Amino acid sequence: MLELIKLCSCLRTQISWNALGAIQALFFNLKKGMDINIAILIPILIKNAGHTNSFIAEEAEKALIAGCQNCSEQLVINSALSTS
Repeated sequence: MLELIKLCSCLRTQISWNALGAIQALFFNLKKGMDINIAILIPILIKNAGHTNSFIAEEAEKALIAGCQNCSEQLVINSALSTS
């Protein structure tokens, strides 16, 4: 998971886009199993959702939506609120 998180910040658009897509797929497939990683992932996804490249921003938004739909609501809310 740590390598995937590092790839989200990669300067190469395609690599970053694929990493965000992989996170989205993990949310859909592992559902509540991703709860242990949510505190790390939500701040990264929020940061990437504000990316100047719309290609990256849209993929990060899709991953955020997948996380919100498939993980524990309280953990998602706490992680989002603690993001500065």
